[in-house]
Amino acid sequence: MKDNYICSLDLGSSKLAGIILCFRDKKHIKDIFFESLFTRCIEGSKIKDISALVVFLEQLLDSLKKKSNQKIRNVYLNISCEDLIMRHNFAIIPFAEKGNKLITLSDVRKVKEQALALGSCWEEEVIGSIPVNYTVDDKDGFINPVGLYAHKLGVDLLTFSITSAYFENLNHIINKLGYTLRHIFISGMGILEYIINKEELSQGIYMLLDIGAKLTDIIVYKDKFIKHIGYLAFGGDRLTESIGKELDISLDLAEELKINYATILEEGLGNKDVMIKQNDYYRSIPRSRLSYALNREVANFITSLQNYLHNYIGKEKIEKIFVCGRSALLEGLLEKMELELNTPVRMITYSDFSFLNDFPLNNIFSISQLLNYANCLKVFYEVEQLYKEINSSSIISPHGLSKRIINWFVELYQEYF
Repeated sequence: MKDNYICSLDLGSSKLAGIILCFRDKKHIKDIFFESLFTRCIEGSKIKDISALVVFLEQLLDSLKKKSNQKIRNVYLNISCEDLIMRHNFAIIPFAEKGNKLITLSDVRKVKEQALALGSCWEEEVIGSIPVNYTVDDKDGFINPVGLYAHKLGVDLLTFSITSAYFENLNHIINKLGYTLRHIFISGMGILEYIINKEELSQGIYMLLDIGAKLTDIIVYKDKFIKHIGYLAFGGDRLTESIGKELDISLDLAEELKINYATILEEGLGNKDVMIKQNDYYRSIPRSRLSYALNREVANFITSLQNYLHNYIGKEKIEKIFVCGRSALLEGLLEKMELELNTPVRMITYSDFSFLNDFPLNNIFSISQLLNYANCLKVFYEVEQLYKEINSSSIISPHGLSKRIINWFVELYQEYF
């Protein structure tokens, strides 16, 4: 990595979170600094108040700079899956009129660039791409065609895009604050990819649910390849609103009750009450009513999720569901999901960030804080992947004039002889 730090920001519906990872060397972390601010100037892919967003981002980055004593230049962003555009782009390039040619990394780069160009749209900005498979002489299913002889090469390139307007707004804001936007990542995606690779989950369907304030981002992998990205219009705010409506209290007080006393487990509550101060007097709230309000909304969430999976996944079996977001801490939620969906469900935890095992996260974050900063932390893995791709591309274009000329002659010879 060129920088000795990574600055990652997560743009959520109810908060802005940021982390700076400082490195001792290329692979070892020296220190971690974090900050978050609660604000509601973003909702999914919609910037509701751009002036407020600029102010809060400036506060957040200034705080991170003071804590870390780093001169931040480059910033990575995480955004929600809402309005994310997924598209399969296909392209084929012929090598020669006659005979075959040895496929090189340069050929792979060219066919991917061709697929991007053919699928480009002026109203969209591509923020990521994954080759699903390659076609060699009209035969598909190739994962890495480099080193094979062929007459033509094709690719099925899955791209992830956002609207050009949204991208330009984000880029403008970051530049206005004096920073460079290096890359935009998709919420939750890197976490699931890392878990699948780490636990060698090579077969089957695995899903991650990132439950935010307004939306639940959904990432699905099948046999180690991305299968689906989407979202549900459900978040922790729905639970808060249900409590407020049921108990006739303010949303701030309902949020406090949700955080400190919420459970969807009805057994053992009995006549237990919670005392709250409302206006100038105290009021007793039966915990059974609190549980009822939560259960009603959780049931709606699970029903919506079941319908969603039926529409987009079909009858295929999901091996395991991973959940992040602070709502995952709601007592009994994961157990109820596991029972209703008939699928193992577990929460994202410290062990899922073992690529940071030189730094004891449990000494820095409570599990609640970890869930708050999960999308910031996972950028370490994604940036590492980006640099691997850059290093691969450096093999394609050798450094030095003489080496580039030799490489050009080698490819010319392979194409015509």
